[in-house]
Amino acid sequence: MQGNIRKDTLIGIDVGTTVLKAAAFDARSGAPLASANRRLTVRTASGGVREQSVVSLDRALTSVLRDLHGQLGSAWRCVSGIGLAAQGGSTIIADRRTGPATYVNLAPGPDNTFSIISAPVEMLGDGTHADLKLSIRGWMKPRCPIAQFLEEYGRAGGTHHSALILGDHTEALSAMAAFLGCGAVEIGCSRRC
Repeated sequence: MQGNIRKDTLIGIDVGTTVLKAAAFDARSGAPLASANRRLTVRTASGGVREQSVVSLDRALTSVLRDLHGQLGSAWRCVSGIGLAAQGGSTIIADRRTGPATYVNLAPGPDNTFSIISAPVEMLGDGTHADLKLSIRGWMKPRCPIAQFLEEYGRAGGTHHSALILGDHTEALSAMAAFLGCGAVEIGCSRRC
C-alpha cells in the first residue's frame, strides 16, 4: 500500500563542468546506497568560453537516474527528496522564454539545518552574443535593485548552488520548505523597483 512506504531515500545530483554525478543516500543514517556518473560534452569557443550541450545534459541525467533506479530496486519508491548542484553560477537555463521566473537556492544553516531561498525574478532575452546564438542563455533581473538583491541574498546565506524555475513559484517553495521542516526565505520583494 502506497501510504505504508517509508520515504527515506535522498538523491543528490551534481552537474559539474565535465561530469554529471548522482548518488542516493539513506535519509536517516546518511549511508550511501547507490551512485553513478557520466561525462558531459563541452563545447569551447574563443575567449575561454565553455558550454555544455543541453542534449548531453539530458542524456547524462536520464542515464544516471536509470542506473540509480537499477541499483536501488524497490528503494527507488522511497525517494523523498532530490538536491541539485551545478558548477559556476549554478543556474541552468534550459528554455529561451522570457518572463516571470523564480531563483532558488538551498542554503546551509547552523546545526545541519537548511533554508530554501526564493526570489521572484524576470527573465530577459539575450541577443548580444552572436557567436553563442545556438546556446540557451538569458539575463535574470530581480524585482529590486541588484545591490539590495545581493545584500538580501548574502544575509540569507545564499550560495552559488542555485536553480531557476520559469514562472513565479515562491508560494509553492515556501509550502515545500514547511513540509520539509526547513526555513523559507523570500528575497528581493521588500521594495519593488
